[in-house]
Amino acid sequence: MKEFTHRIATYEDIPTIEVLMELSINELLGPLLSAEQLEASFDSMGLDDQLIKDGTYFMIFCDEVFVGCGGWSNRETLFGGNHTPNRDDNFLDPLKDSARIRAMYTHPDWARQGIGSLVMHLGENAAKKLLENKTTLISGHSGVGKSSLINYLFPHLDLSTQEVSDWSGKGLHTTTFAQMYDLPEGGAVIDTPGMRELGLVNLEKEELAQYFPEMRAKMNGCQFNNCQHINEPGCAVKAAVEKGIITEARFYSYVDLWHGIQGPMY
Repeated sequence: MKEFTHRIATYEDIPTIEVLMELSINELLGPLLSAEQLEASFDSMGLDDQLIKDGTYFMIFCDEVFVGCGGWSNRETLFGGNHTPNRDDNFLDPLKDSARIRAMYTHPDWARQGIGSLVMHLGENAAKKLLENKTTLISGHSGVGKSSLINYLFPHLDLSTQEVSDWSGKGLHTTTFAQMYDLPEGGAVIDTPGMRELGLVNLEKEELAQYFPEMRAKMNGCQFNNCQHINEPGCAVKAAVEKGIITEARFYSYVDLWHGIQGPMY
């Protein structure tokens, strides 16, 4: 079994990483692609230095020899390097999007030696680090995998899970009460029963935007003082969405909640 070590990549490592990437693409993909396909692959592959800036990109070594690299990202950009079009450095919405494994490359001499699995493991450990010394509550609909996620990150907890119902296609209530578990590196995670439906009570539509900090910061720029940020002209919030200052995911979440709030009953 090979003994690998790793460290976080820095800007000084970029030339070395780019050499390995080109070698990996040419020698591992080359035999499988036509010349045109291989050339096109360089347009959609490469190093995104945002990964370096975020400190989420790993260099893998064996006996001090650089043998592979890869990382993870919680930003919208799905693939490619600095030259790839349609990059989006906005953060993913943690309520609906998973972090991504990015830019994984292996030196051809070290293919199928477990480097890809190691990068995946390093990404998982990074997720665990985010929970250290914090109390984290996991909530969501029944059957979405709350207990399964906790089991994946912390197998020693061995929480009970069930399959989604074949009859209804919905999750089954396996967790019946909230339970807090201490984590080995400090902190705790709380597993909660699944929810059938999520709603808001005692909240007026006019108040909702106040609970979105990024929207609250732009509201004073709206043309109308009573702007609801839905269909009104001169809305500074919608302008910020169009410019990418406010993510579309957050704005659509606001719109869905806004439409779900019942008006006053007379």
